[in-house]
Amino acid sequence: MSSKPLNELLQSELDWCWGHRKDKCSQKCADASADTSSYGLGEVLMQNHNGRLKPVEFCLRMLTNAKKRYAQIDKECLDGVWASKHFYQYLCGLGKCQLLTDHKPLVTFINLKDLDTTPIRCQSLLIWLMKFNPAAEYVPEKHLVVVDALSRISRRGQGLEGVRFGDHGISSLIFADDVVLLAPSSLELQHALGRFAAECEVAGMRVSTSKSEAMVLDRKKVACTLQVGGEVLPQVKEFKYLGVLFTSEGRMDREIDRRIGAAAAVMQSMYRSVVVKKELSWKAKLLIYQSIYVPALTDGHELWVMTERVRSRIQAGSASEISFLRRVAGRSLRDRVRSSVTREELGVEPLLLHIERGQLRWLGHLFRMPPGRLPGEVFRACPTGKRLRGRPRTRWRDYVSRLALERLGVPPEELEEVSGEREVWASLLRLLPPRPGSG
Repeated sequence: MSSKPLNELLQSELDWCWGHRKDKCSQKCADASADTSSYGLGEVLMQNHNGRLKPVEFCLRMLTNAKKRYAQIDKECLDGVWASKHFYQYLCGLGKCQLLTDHKPLVTFINLKDLDTTPIRCQSLLIWLMKFNPAAEYVPEKHLVVVDALSRISRRGQGLEGVRFGDHGISSLIFADDVVLLAPSSLELQHALGRFAAECEVAGMRVSTSKSEAMVLDRKKVACTLQVGGEVLPQVKEFKYLGVLFTSEGRMDREIDRRIGAAAAVMQSMYRSVVVKKELSWKAKLLIYQSIYVPALTDGHELWVMTERVRSRIQAGSASEISFLRRVAGRSLRDRVRSSVTREELGVEPLLLHIERGQLRWLGHLFRMPPGRLPGEVFRACPTGKRLRGRPRTRWRDYVSRLALERLGVPPEELEEVSGEREVWASLLRLLPPRPGSG
């Protein structure tokens, strides 16, 4: 599908007009294919292009231990609901949404829209689906090879030990069609890669060598030669996965510097396109600030280790931010109004407070995660091996424990008990005051 008609709506020099070409362009994205296995859910959003369905976006979700025990009809219904939520921006506003599935009972439930004959758990799920006016169509499993492979892709790593974290072995990380394979040696990684590539070919897919790279997590330079289909994958020192920059040394400094630089560029462009626009209200300008500038700076901030250097860099960048907020409030430096007063009137919290609150919120999530959830298991695990000589790096767990003691007064031995009460922990975070001098 050509997106040019829709991209024209984003150009400020053109008049905003929704016509036949734009309507035809948006109506093509109306087919969602969903399938479930015992391990996860797989969905593909597709468009009809010259009589053939072509994928637009993939998504994958692993099932929790509780949802693995759902009946098959409940899993299939949950899969359709999650697909509609994930592709909401594509499906919202369309006259009709077509759901392709290989589960015949689900077709009957969705098309009849009779809640009285629907299982209890499926009723609330079907109520959510009704807002999209869905029409389910049965497609044999052999014709749903892409989505079926996504739902069963977690089996690709079975039998491989992967990287050990305490008692847990992690051989792969999967998000939609982005896959990371992990192994303790290049030989084992080549074996896992070859096995994964073979499974993809069986499902009618292939590994894109132009988008695949190899990286060794080691402070020393270690060679790692990997091949896929006779092509050698390039070895890099930096790798971006899900928008976060990972380095071979295992440090987050480059990622934090990149975020600060990206936020500075966003702020500069906002001065040219937002501040000078007199037709925009101050509420609209703040909404743009909160939806563009703040995520550009703080995406992935939950796992940052906030050293004094990082704090000073963010503080230095906040000078341009407070200048923007002052302009939004209709003030200048001559008014001699404190930055904290301007923030309070606009309802904007300091960036350092936003970052620290997000880190402590994520800490509470980790403590409350049930057994079996990968982030919680890695957080609780004790890695084996020896540290190198010299001053050890500050672990995120040590940093955030000190942060909770300093900002909330909760000692490390009481963290799990206090954060286990969701409402208590949330109330403590809401009352978290800004640091002195943070603007």
